[in-house]
Amino acid sequence: QDSELINGNGDDDTTSLPQLLVLGLFSNMYLLHTLSDLPCTLIPNLCRCFIAVNAFRCAFPNRYNSNIVLHDSPLSSIFLTRCLATCSEVSWLYLMGHFIAQYSVLCVDTT
Repeated sequence: QDSELINGNGDDDTTSLPQLLVLGLFSNMYLLHTLSDLPCTLIPNLCRCFIAVNAFRCAFPNRYNSNIVLHDSPLSSIFLTRCLATCSEVSWLYLMGHFIAQYSVLCVDTT
């Protein structure tokens, strides 16, 4: 039963979720370990948030349309996954905005 997926109704479903996403958990955890050496400033903390959410979503993948999850637990809830994804996306947007602001200052200084 470990290889079978469980949908929200408790029935077994053979629709496959990418079970290889669990392998992404290890690469994301390695990145988090690598970032642990950096000081606790804004940029590394935003990167940690983004990578931690990616690791969580690799460990607990789900499919929203038919309520299919890989692990049947409260951590696989759609609400929790979407809240974490929103936090991750906001941190990513802030990182991109910070990068663009820094890059635009460099472009203005060189001209």
